[in-house]
Amino acid sequence: MIKKRLIIFTRYPVPGKTKTRLIPALGEQGAVDLHSRMAEYTLLNLLTLCLDQSLEIGIYYSGGDRALMQNWLNPIISSFCEHHSHSRINPISYHAQIGEDLGKRIQRAFEDGFNHKIEKMIIIGTDCPDLNQNLIEEAFWALNSQDVVLGPANDGGYYLIGLSQSFPMLFNHIDWGSDRVLAQTKKIIEQEKLSVYDLPVLTDVDRPDDLYIWQSKKVGLNSKFN
Repeated sequence: MIKKRLIIFTRYPVPGKTKTRLIPALGEQGAVDLHSRMAEYTLLNLLTLCLDQSLEIGIYYSGGDRALMQNWLNPIISSFCEHHSHSRINPISYHAQIGEDLGKRIQRAFEDGFNHKIEKMIIIGTDCPDLNQNLIEEAFWALNSQDVVLGPANDGGYYLIGLSQSFPMLFNHIDWGSDRVLAQTKKIIEQEKLSVYDLPVLTDVDRPDDLYIWQSKKVGLNSKFN
C-alpha cells in the first residue's frame, strides 16, 4: 500500500525556457542541457527510494506533455530497473502542473496526493545536486512528528517541503522566485503555530556562481560547463 509520495517538480527541456538565469553564461542550449542533466541526475539518484514498496515517485511537469516527458525520462527509469532486476519498483507517474503560480501548483500537487490517501508527501525540484536519498528519508521520518519539513536553500528559498496534511496557507502571499520565500513561509508557520523540522541548508544551481556545485559531482561535464 502506497503511504509516501516523493514529488519531483521539473520542466520539459526547451531552449530559452529553462535555467534562464544561466543563459548569459552557458547560452540557451547549454542552459537547457544543464537542466536536462540535473533532472536526470536527480531522478536516477533517488529511484532507489522506490525499492520501498510503500513509496512512489510522481513527476509533476510544466511544458511539453506526458508523452514527451516519458520519452525523455523513461530510459533513465528503464536503465535503473535493468540494474535492479531482482527488485520491483512502483510505477513512476507523470502529472501536468496546474496553477497560475508556483504556490498554486505546489498546493495542487499536495492535494492530489492527500485525495488519494497518501499519508506523507515531499516536493523537491531538480536544481539541488547535493540533495540525496538520506535527506529524503530524514524528511519522511521527521513527518512522523512534525507538521512541516523544510530544506532551506542559501538563496532564501527552499529546495524541499514536506507535509503529512494539507496546509494551503503556506503557499499564499509568497513572493515566489525571490530571496524572501523561506522567511515568508517560516512566518506563516509561526503564525499558524505549526511545528517545523529544518534540513541542512543547501545550494540550488540557479546562477553562474552556483555552477561549481554541479561541477563537483563529476558527472561527465563537457567543456562548456568547466
